[in-house]
Amino acid sequence: MDTRWMHSRQACARRLGSRYPKPSTRKPGSGCRVGGGLIARDLLVAGKQCKLWGAIICIMVVDCLWCHALQLVGVQARSLTPAREYAACNACRSSAITVLSMAGKGTCRSAKSNVLSNHFRLSARPALQIACVGHPAQNSRQVVIVDEAHFIKNSQTRRAQALFPICRLASRCILLTGTPVLNYAGETWSLMHALDPTLPTFENFCERYCDFKTQTDEDGVVTRTPFGVRRPEELYEVFGSFLVRQKKSDVLTDLAEKSKFRLNFRARIDGKHVQKIMAYQQRAAASKNPLLMRRIPQKIFALTAQAKAVPVTEYVRSVLENSDPDCKLVVFGHHMVILNSVQKMLQKIGRRFVRLDGSVAQSRRQALLEDFQEDPEVQVALVGIMACGQGISLVAAHKVIFAELYWVPARLIQAEDRVHRHGQDHDVEIVYCVVEGKPFMDDMILSKLAQKEQIANLITDGKELDSAFTPLLLEGD
Repeated sequence: MDTRWMHSRQACARRLGSRYPKPSTRKPGSGCRVGGGLIARDLLVAGKQCKLWGAIICIMVVDCLWCHALQLVGVQARSLTPAREYAACNACRSSAITVLSMAGKGTCRSAKSNVLSNHFRLSARPALQIACVGHPAQNSRQVVIVDEAHFIKNSQTRRAQALFPICRLASRCILLTGTPVLNYAGETWSLMHALDPTLPTFENFCERYCDFKTQTDEDGVVTRTPFGVRRPEELYEVFGSFLVRQKKSDVLTDLAEKSKFRLNFRARIDGKHVQKIMAYQQRAAASKNPLLMRRIPQKIFALTAQAKAVPVTEYVRSVLENSDPDCKLVVFGHHMVILNSVQKMLQKIGRRFVRLDGSVAQSRRQALLEDFQEDPEVQVALVGIMACGQGISLVAAHKVIFAELYWVPARLIQAEDRVHRHGQDHDVEIVYCVVEGKPFMDDMILSKLAQKEQIANLITDGKELDSAFTPLLLEGD
């Protein structure tokens, strides 16, 4: 055990607070008081209803949801103005709770909330930090809550650099995330570093807890890239000294069932797409260009989306035509070619829909969400896996179609949970559209998803668990 990475249990107790109950015994909605800093994983709405004094809530996705939640529990909040001067932020520092959105440009107001959250400019970082926590001697902000904290997994981003001082100057800091590990062990370092800057460097962390793969670029420069996990038992103890967990299964004991399966579209794929992928593979291999070779998976991923667009669109249409008119459907996709194809079909057959992806401004998304949730005439939601796969609720639907896969298991699981969550009254049916066999990569991607999920399980649970993607794997995958 490397003692540089292991905090004493006394230090851990100080961070969590002596009055903080264990996650397994905490009652939903009872709230929490914490001291120091901690990372809370899988906490649901009940876990986010904390008793706060002088808090700032930093939101990465859909700030309207937090604004509405604060209204429901009777908390007065005031928006953070992106002021450049300290004097302009007096109102923010004197308010009970400041809601700070880091999700994008513009403003967003919930129709059910009179709490307005303003987005700030990262260029105003010094003034922002003073507005949030004041000068260290003043200690004006007692609690900082960072929702969807996995967005600061890269410590070099401007978002992370702006948040680190805010987290460290507050008396208490809580990082909320359902996915603390997206791809490899190194992503946990930034979360711990946000709470404790005295930890060893990122490079030292990766040397101890990550595997490495070497890559050579076209100029012959060799780089080492961290991946996977090493010493998972030790890292589980280290990360666990920062971590408090509350699983969805422990809280929502009466949640509806979720079933999922794969649907093979290989027989419906036009042969020209197979030839196009094989031709690209041959060109890349013949070039002997390392950079071009590394791009093969992403290129085939994009070409697979083109191949799927027509057959998946036809499948969505058949599902709609064979479903009750009041049955709502969510279609998740990543590439524009698929989402555009389904949208054109819906417009052609006259079905009302909403589209929630990167092309839709943040300021419009809450109204579109409410349309889908409340308007019986809106039957379909077209949702981007990356843009809107988290932080929103789509429980009006109980049928879900993933038009394509994605590389990160947490992204897909989070997307599933937009429908399978608190408020869902029906059993949820999820269909993954895949293309089996070579030259396509869906079989390999599914296998990689299961492997990456186990990396996260080893770090956060200390052991391998049943994979969420087991129902999608063919025997022998």
